[in-house]
Amino acid sequence: MEGECLKEGETKGGNGLPFSPAPSLVLFHTSRHGPLTGPCIPQGSAYLEEVTPITGGIFLIRVKEKQVRQEVFSRGKKRVSKIMTLFFMKNNVGMARYAVYSSRRLGGAVSRNRIKRTFREVLNSLKSHLQGYDLIIIPREGVKDVSSREVGLLVEEQFRNLGIMGVSGS
Repeated sequence: MEGECLKEGETKGGNGLPFSPAPSLVLFHTSRHGPLTGPCIPQGSAYLEEVTPITGGIFLIRVKEKQVRQEVFSRGKKRVSKIMTLFFMKNNVGMARYAVYSSRRLGGAVSRNRIKRTFREVLNSLKSHLQGYDLIIIPREGVKDVSSREVGLLVEEQFRNLGIMGVSGS
């Protein structure tokens, strides 16, 4: 069944759960047992590691494929702020895709993971406004001096200023 599309109700992988695509969205995701595809992935779409669905068919996808990251770094726009360096680019997938990096300059593993978790939480709360963008966030040392709440406000403000996020909000 490799390379074919799964139909609703079919299973693949070790979890034995039936595949059920989102009603109005093409979906491609992976499990530890290999890729699962929905009603077929659109041409040119990248290998996506993780799909996080919410109500209304809005997805935020974590991208790990090197080709996509390199394309965002080379062809995307770059903005630097006190708390992060942001690379962003419009995509034709119709879903928001993101990656959060952190370097050892930010501290030990515990503090780096806390910072990445904070940014993922912020992106998760804004995902309904970020459709159609590839985002790569590289936290800067200034992020250690601000609270998680302030990080959320600063990221939202920067996204609005850059036109990444619409004005309709929660």
